[in-house]
Amino acid sequence: MMRPPATRRFRRILRDRKGSPALEFALMAPVFFGTLLLAFEILYAIAAKSVIDTALDDSSRTAVTGGANPTDTAARRVAFETNFYAISDPLITRANLTLGIAACASAAQLTASPASCRTNDPGATGEIVQFSATYRHQFLAQAAVCGLLGISTCPSITMHAQLVRRNEPF
Repeated sequence: MMRPPATRRFRRILRDRKGSPALEFALMAPVFFGTLLLAFEILYAIAAKSVIDTALDDSSRTAVTGGANPTDTAARRVAFETNFYAISDPLITRANLTLGIAACASAAQLTASPASCRTNDPGATGEIVQFSATYRHQFLAQAAVCGLLGISTCPSITMHAQLVRRNEPF
């Protein structure tokens, strides 16, 4: 009994292995590139957090030691921000960054009622100063990830660093 030509053609197509590498690549490429993109995003977020911590540590030290003009609190606040941006600018977007300074007379006041502390003030001699930096990290591949998934507002990661120092005697 002779098989119909359509059945013979179908069996011939099933035995043909010429396109199998292309098919394997088409199935595995999205998984591979998605994993690669995820790893890159995680490493970038870790690097951004490290830069925030380092910048906050270095710039807060400048603010509490007084720098060139220790009695001018506005100049010390500007020195804090300038130093922070000088360290963080290559990696951190300023639009997503919030810096904060709060000066309190004692550590007890800072923990009991932080709202009573002076904000945007690096404080006077011997005062406790809290420096903070909050960064909202947007994903680097928003268009690729959120666009393909159909998500209108792409999620972000919020990183927060906080440091408390006592002002040196000026």
